[in-house]
Amino acid sequence: REARKLAEEALDLKRNHPKALYVLSLLAQRAGDAKQERSLLERALNREDPDPLVVKALGKLYYDEGDFKAAGEMFELGRKAQPGDKDWLDELARVYAQTNDAKKQIGLLKELVPLDADDALATASRRSRSPRGIDGSGCRCKMRVRKRLAPTKSCRSSARQASW
Repeated sequence: REARKLAEEALDLKRNHPKALYVLSLLAQRAGDAKQERSLLERALNREDPDPLVVKALGKLYYDEGDFKAAGEMFELGRKAQPGDKDWLDELARVYAQTNDAKKQIGLLKELVPLDADDALATASRRSRSPRGIDGSGCRCKMRVRKRLAPTKSCRSSARQASW
């Protein structure tokens, strides 16, 4: 009741207050009124200055309804509003997986790799196991260590830093 009252007061001050409409949409969702939830979120959407909470909630609503085109549009809107935020890319990857849009999905995955710490560590680990050496410069330090040979003088610092 308190949340509804505060949201309605905010709407009295500003007709399409996005946070107030978002709160009312959450209350409609909890009441099981999907039609009202959708109506409130669509009313709260401002494409010129989108509120990330509204955009994400509307995108997820469209996704759950199976409207992947509309969901993709919302997540793209959120991505433009918050560039570099990995969550938007994750949501878009889910949409493109559903629509079998391999070209867009591959592009997104390429953007996601540098943003995902686990992927970055896996990439670094693969580089350190490459025969070209730790930094990709052609240093064979790691190969010498594997064969129990002393690293060359130029590779000693790399050998001490690496963990095998």
